Amino acid sequence: MSRRIILLTLTPLLALTALVAWALASPIGASPDDDYHQASIWCANPAKPWACAEGSTPQSRMVPAALVGTPCFAHRPDLSSDCQLAQFSLDADAKVETDRGNFVGAYPPVYYLVQNLLVSPDIQLSIMLMRILNATIFVAISLGLWLLLPIPRRSEIGLTWLVSSIPLGIFLIPSLNPSSWTVMAIPTVWFALTGYFETSKRARIGLGVIYAIAMIMAAGSRADGAAYAGFATLLAVLVSYRFKKEALLQLVLPLVMCLFAVASILSSRQSGSALGGFGNSADITGTMAGDSAAGPVGGFANIAFNLIQLPSLWAGAFGEFGLGWLDTQVPPIVTLGGVACFVIVVAKGAESPGKRKIIALALTGLALVVIPIWVLYRGQDFVGQNVQPRYLLPLIVLLAAISLYPWNGRQVVLGRPHLLVIWITVSVANAVSLYVNLHRYIYGDVLGALELDGVARGWWPVVSPTFVLVLGSISFVLLCYLILRPLSRSGSSSTLRPVSP
Repeated sequence: MSRRIILLTLTPLLALTALVAWALASPIGASPDDDYHQASIWCANPAKPWACAEGSTPQSRMVPAALVGTPCFAHRPDLSSDCQLAQFSLDADAKVETDRGNFVGAYPPVYYLVQNLLVSPDIQLSIMLMRILNATIFVAISLGLWLLLPIPRRSEIGLTWLVSSIPLGIFLIPSLNPSSWTVMAIPTVWFALTGYFETSKRARIGLGVIYAIAMIMAAGSRADGAAYAGFATLLAVLVSYRFKKEALLQLVLPLVMCLFAVASILSSRQSGSALGGFGNSADITGTMAGDSAAGPVGGFANIAFNLIQLPSLWAGAFGEFGLGWLDTQVPPIVTLGGVACFVIVVAKGAESPGKRKIIALALTGLALVVIPIWVLYRGQDFVGQNVQPRYLLPLIVLLAAISLYPWNGRQVVLGRPHLLVIWITVSVANAVSLYVNLHRYIYGDVLGALELDGVARGWWPVVSPTFVLVLGSISFVLLCYLILRPLSRSGSSSTLRPVSP
């Protein structure tokens, strides 16, 4: 068996194992607003009346009792997941009425419809299969991109995700939250469409299909996902499209998919939050309420205060605001290490002399400032209230992807010291974050023994928490090695260098 076939088999397997470990590392209801999304999934298909029935009003439904209500451990980091054992011991046929769900079209319906295919009478099994499905979709799309993109561009995919997804991205992708699709779809739009403009006919068809799938995923999961997908499309056209008359037909696909994204935005009520803000000043961090409440009120004062605090919102992608319902705090080593690796990659990528690429980087950076500031201003909120880091995470991953784009055939090459730092740092950050997440739901955030087994009454019955931690951490370390090792062979220089056409 050739080395290439081994890598093609082993790399996706390691990636899927690392993601499934994260899927197992949290109990049901652990990602933000899971109670809302669970009810929305169960009620997405009217052909399954045993899963969901009409409520007393058009805005309510009858769903299994175990799906209803904010998890008992949400915003209570001192509580372990054992507190919800009674909830899942209820009769599976028992239904209760709830208005917490996508019953009036607040979210696009595609994500819920797809996940509804896995709904069964066994709620816990269904939710775990849904998480694994999201992880599998991510691995499959990434593998497809790797196979179809030009060889010099393949390294961009793995490196982009390594430096921008620990710990928030790797927590969200194998979760039940629709942000899972949004996070994985936006950089996929970029990779697929830039490759679509650059490759031969056969590869172009495949990349066009992946691009269309990513656009549907983004627009079908969240309204802001549709907007981000359109933004990523415009940037891909700006950077990689050859503005020639004979290439005009290549613009048909992105034009059609952008129209689909616009239709999704217009049909979703969720987009109103971007235009008018949230406006209820709900604290989202569990630790910043005092600071947020003390913020200035008013036009310029609100903007100035939020501009000063904005970097902490960006750092939320690297754990600053915590995981789950933003009540699982990760150690500073995770956040600082993640920010450092991200800055290394973006700084090296910004050395590229291409004007179009620099414009794309500048526009993405501007979006990371303008969007949260505008939403916070319209709602008279402050950083730490309502606007969560996961809303900006797709743009942060996109920024890393753009920075690695090989403008004019010149690949961004990191030196071996940089790659070694990235390998060690993200591997440690992932292992520490995975351990903290497991410990929080098994013991709560109280100080205690380092071991994870022994008292996990609410744990999944298939494998032990320690096994999940060890297997997930080792798989991620090996995955990082397989992704970064080929980059070290490009030379020890940390400057930009030409690549083969």
